[in-house]
Amino acid sequence: MPFDREEPIRPRTPARRLLRTVLARLAGGPARRPGAPPGSAPAGAPSPGPASGPPPVGPLPDGAAPDNVFGRLKSALRPSWRSRLVGFAVIAVLLWQVLADGDFLGPPRSEDPAALERRVEEILSGDPVLRGRHAATILALARLRAGQGRAGEADALFDAALTAGPRDWPGHCDHAELLRAMGQTERAGAKFRIVAGHAERDDLQERARRGLAALGPDADVPPPAAPEPPFPDLEFVLLDYGSSGAHLLPDLARDLGRIMGTAARVGLSRYSPGPPDRAALSQLRLLRDLLPAAASRLLPPGTDGQIDADRLLREMRADLLPVQRPGDPVPTLAYIAVTDTDLFAGEANFLFGGALPGYAVISSARFRAAFTGEPPDRRRLLDRLLKQAVSSANFTLGIPRCDDPDCARAYPRSLEEHDAKPAALCPVCARRLRARLVELRADLHPARNDAL
Repeated sequence: MPFDREEPIRPRTPARRLLRTVLARLAGGPARRPGAPPGSAPAGAPSPGPASGPPPVGPLPDGAAPDNVFGRLKSALRPSWRSRLVGFAVIAVLLWQVLADGDFLGPPRSEDPAALERRVEEILSGDPVLRGRHAATILALARLRAGQGRAGEADALFDAALTAGPRDWPGHCDHAELLRAMGQTERAGAKFRIVAGHAERDDLQERARRGLAALGPDADVPPPAAPEPPFPDLEFVLLDYGSSGAHLLPDLARDLGRIMGTAARVGLSRYSPGPPDRAALSQLRLLRDLLPAAASRLLPPGTDGQIDADRLLREMRADLLPVQRPGDPVPTLAYIAVTDTDLFAGEANFLFGGALPGYAVISSARFRAAFTGEPPDRRRLLDRLLKQAVSSANFTLGIPRCDDPDCARAYPRSLEEHDAKPAALCPVCARRLRARLVELRADLHPARNDAL
């Protein structure tokens, strides 16, 4: 319909009369009796005398309401510049949150290769936690290097990008095809199987099917998972650092030991993480007051602050007994602190967990129903904590991050991705863990160096 076409006059329904009444009240003027002509007195008021002249021209006096609906709306909004300013501030905060989320539109298509290379170098030299926001930029350079025939560099860039963002199925396909061209059939098959198990698009499924067929008849059969040998003479110790879910810790220790193939127990003492190191996303407090449903996804209710994970890990290393001491009957491989307090580190707004060799901290703050708005569910909370504990426990042993989204060690960029991955190790990480535990047993129990 042309913009200059006049709309047909709509009848005044009861809803429209109610709207006029509400707008009049907002504007500070009286409301007319239903069905009364314009200019008549409000209900219960004495009838005015005859008009003394034409209606006044210019601004309305204080308390007067314009007779027209849009005029009343304008009059109602005129004194509310503070409300409009607050609205603009809320919109700006929301846009900042979206834009800060990284390459949600992908890297610029026209970016100069030299500029792209500099940008990727900056990303890779920065905080590893923030790389997930820029996985698409790293992938763009990986594809560029693959097209230039620089396979070794492309392989390393694909690894970095898909470790930061393991759910990019086209990226896994491109990496698999590069690996197949390099003759690395086992790695290529693993990548194609990842795509075949997750991608919904027909074209990606067809690429994975053709890729597996090109690798040979046995390529589409996943390799058997390495058995998890029991290492009861090595243990992880969970520590209560201000956790209100202390009842979860025994179950968490049991499940962690089952997956890691070691002993795991809960420490007897309870510790304090100390006072908060910064206000918890204080820039969103106004948003929390105005839009609680939106703010609840970013700011846990009742959270007064966040703990610096790096600071807490340094204190744990200084205050607790040393780990991995030869001669102990059951040497402690690592201490894992469990806390309810939200975590941050460096430029990251929040963390699910952090780790150093021998020490880790995980937080349940963003896993709880009070934060997510879900109905309370103990099993779900335990499952989320277990995935993070498995990932952090492997970090304490020096085992690198995994790029398989079907592994508990895959990097999640959101709680949804954290929920999507299983609480189990992929075959590659299971083999890495077994090799590391055999090595540690040889160092810590020289007399028990059984060849398992």
